[in-house]
Order: sequence, then structure tokens, then C-alpha cells
Amino acid sequence: MTKAMEDKRVWNAIADTPEEAANLRARSDLMMQIAAIVKANDWKQAEAAAHCGVTSRASTICYGDASHGSRWTLS
Repeated sequence: MTKAMEDKRVWNAIADTPEEAANLRARSDLMMQIAAIVKANDWKQAEAAAHCGVTSRASTICYGDASHGSRWTLS
């Protein structure tokens, strides 16, 4: 089984609907991309927030906490 298939199965297992699973996958993918950019640029939390156009608290999404942002905030 590929990693993508495993990831899809995880989100499907914890979501109530296929739409919710898709939303969780999209948020996870975006967070991983944002985190990679933050790491590559060696930004601190405040710097990441400024570059992402969000508050310092909301930049915690860059560190793996999606509870502070919707999919639209993350995109």
C-alpha cells in the first residue's frame, strides 16, 4: 500500500463523511507545505505569521496545529 493510500484510509476512518475526509486531507497537505517553506527559510513563528499574512497565534498552523485555521485560511 502506498503512503497516499494509507493517508486516505486514515482520514476516511476518522471523518464522518467523504467530504470531511477530503477537507482533512487538504488541510493536512497545505500544513505540510507551509511547514516545509517555514523550515526551508528558517523563519521564527512571528516571521512565518508575517509572511503568511496571519496573526502570530494563527501561525501555529505552520507548526502542525490546524485547529486555528479553516481550509480557506490555510489556502
